[in-house]
Amino acid sequence: MKIIIVDDRPYFMWETIERLKEMGVDEIVVLYYHGIFTYFPDKDSEIAQKCEELGVKLFHIDQDTELMEHLDGYCAEADTLIFMDFGLGDTDIFEDRIDVVYAKTKMQSGGFPIWFYTGMGEQVIDRLNRAFDNHTIPVGEFIPQSEIMELDYDYIRSRVLHI
Repeated sequence: MKIIIVDDRPYFMWETIERLKEMGVDEIVVLYYHGIFTYFPDKDSEIAQKCEELGVKLFHIDQDTELMEHLDGYCAEADTLIFMDFGLGDTDIFEDRIDVVYAKTKMQSGGFPIWFYTGMGEQVIDRLNRAFDNHTIPVGEFIPQSEIMELDYDYIRSRVLHI
C-alpha cells in the first residue's frame, strides 16, 4: 500500500506519517503544495530533513497543473490512496478549490482513491462528505498554533486501509 499526502503545511502530518508506517503502509510520498498564503521558504530545509528522517519522498509543487499531473500518475497506480488537505489553494469558494476541482474529475472517472482531511469544522466536513461519498477522515485534534493535527487513526485503519 502506498499513501500520497497532499498538504500545504506538511509539518502537520508528521504524527500521521509515523502512525501510517506503524499500520504497515509500505510507501509514503508527500506532495508539498506551495500555497500563496501558506508557503514559507524558510521551512523548506526543516521539512526536507524531517521527510528524510521519516523515510518519505518529498516533492515540492508550486503550480496547479503540476499537482494534477502528479496526482494523475498516482491515481493510476494500484494500491495507492491519496490523503488530501482540504485547505489547498487561494480561494474560499468550495467549487473553485484545486483539491475539490481535481477530486470531482476523479470521482466521475470511477474508482475514487482520494480521502480528505481538514480542521475547518463540521460544515466543511459535511459538505465534503456529501460531495465525495463520505471520503473525509475525521480529525481528533487540531491546534494550528502548535502545528498539531491528529487524525482518527482507528478510522483510517478500519475504514480506509481496511486492516
